[in-house]
Amino acid sequence: AIFGCPLAAVLLAVELLLFEFSARSLIPVALGCITGGAMHILLFGREPVFAMGPIPVASAGALAVYVGMGVVVGVIAAMVSKSVYAIEELFDKLPVHWMWWPAIGAVAVGVVGYFAPHTMGVGYENIEALLRGHVPLMMVFSLCLMKYISWVISLGSGTSGGTLAPLLTIGGALGTLIGLGLLKAFPGIGITVTTACLVGMGAMFAGASRALLTSIVFAFETTGQPNGLLPL
Repeated sequence: AIFGCPLAAVLLAVELLLFEFSARSLIPVALGCITGGAMHILLFGREPVFAMGPIPVASAGALAVYVGMGVVVGVIAAMVSKSVYAIEELFDKLPVHWMWWPAIGAVAVGVVGYFAPHTMGVGYENIEALLRGHVPLMMVFSLCLMKYISWVISLGSGTSGGTLAPLLTIGGALGTLIGLGLLKAFPGIGITVTTACLVGMGAMFAGASRALLTSIVFAFETTGQPNGLLPL
């Protein structure tokens, strides 16, 4: 209902939540997701949540590059996941009661937000701006690094918070940086920055959650870009 992606929602339940792949499990989930998706259309319209300009069909050479990006972003996604647990262990060792941990995490978020205010909030507008290619280079770097720092400390401190939007933001910014770097080094490589951003988003979500099919379909449903399916 939030993202207007009922098919990805069903796949998310299949890949992460359901312990049995039977009709009695899938049918209720599918009906719930379809109803939520219909309400999204009723309340917000049919436009994709993260509207972006059309992307070209990827050439064979560009697809090979996107495969390499998947490897790089996948390894980084694994490191991101491990870092959350590492931060949790560090908070465990603090000589203060656990009820103070979220407050300490909030201080870290506040400091990061002071120097990088665009990292604050849910960040849907940042995701859309990245997908449109309308973000200055320094802001892209900040969304990749500073958003990661504030998110991992906040989550590691025990604060209740989301993971999807931050992972999409970090992955999109990382994909954009990789795409810009490759185009700078090899101008004729055939990739586009917006597709690299989309691939980075999907690969980061897939690498961190291990929800492979969900990541692909989610990126497609929220952007409405059929030419992005194969690179994803």
